[in-house]
Amino acid sequence: MKKVVLPVLALACVGCITVVGTFVWEKRSGTTALVFGDDDAWILGADFSREISMNSAPPFIPGRVRNNEFQLFMQQRDGSGRREVGRRQAGSVETAYLMKRAGYVLSQIRTDSHIQFSRMGLKNGGVQLVYEVPWYHRSLPFVRVIPSPDGKVLARCQLSRRSWPREAGLIIPRKIAEIEVVFLDSESLEVTGRGNTIMFAEGAASLEVVWQRDKTLLLTCFSEKEARVMTLDGKSKPIAFPERLSTVQTTSSQWDGNGRWLEGFAADGMLILGDPKPEKVFGAN
Repeated sequence: MKKVVLPVLALACVGCITVVGTFVWEKRSGTTALVFGDDDAWILGADFSREISMNSAPPFIPGRVRNNEFQLFMQQRDGSGRREVGRRQAGSVETAYLMKRAGYVLSQIRTDSHIQFSRMGLKNGGVQLVYEVPWYHRSLPFVRVIPSPDGKVLARCQLSRRSWPREAGLIIPRKIAEIEVVFLDSESLEVTGRGNTIMFAEGAASLEVVWQRDKTLLLTCFSEKEARVMTLDGKSKPIAFPERLSTVQTTSSQWDGNGRWLEGFAADGMLILGDPKPEKVFGAN
């Protein structure tokens, strides 16, 4: 029996399909469009690859993914000028910002164990780790690192330890969220300011933070219709909840200057854009 099975396994390991134990792994790859640059002229994208399990034993176990890798690239709207940004990295990129005027890309990367926020220079391709948290960190999912509209400042936002879930040792009531904000120089990564603010929120999923055109942070809780503004020195004050709330966080996003959504790339490499929506333009709050 072994003489029959072993050659089959050997053939299955050739090419993009690998058999390991009871799993058959297939390698898949693709290209995705991430965001418009802050100058509205360039696009940031990623070529990615991963291995996906095609079967499992027992059969009710869902498909698994391993060996995620990606390579960032940038190109102009018409597809010209494409070039790679930095080196190929392990993990999957979840969020990114192309701050072309300030000369860097900020990306949020998911690895097998951590969420990482990294700064990559456009000139030298050097990578700096801005911040990382393990998957079990209790402030997830509300952890953000967002560049200011001019790209000179990074805002790192997360729940304070006192606002972590009850199993982590809750100190303040569940409906009160204490948000920590740290401002960093985007080049040196030195701390330039910090502040804390209290908001009413049932959970982290209802919290959001965006930059405004005047380089202040707008922190909102949609479920409680509460809003606060924080300045670069860490001082905050409550304001009326905006009638029109935009989730566009800064000048680089999936929405361009006319409010058109970056849906992806067509087969010929051209962009697929949604219809203009003025409320999605940065600073429309």
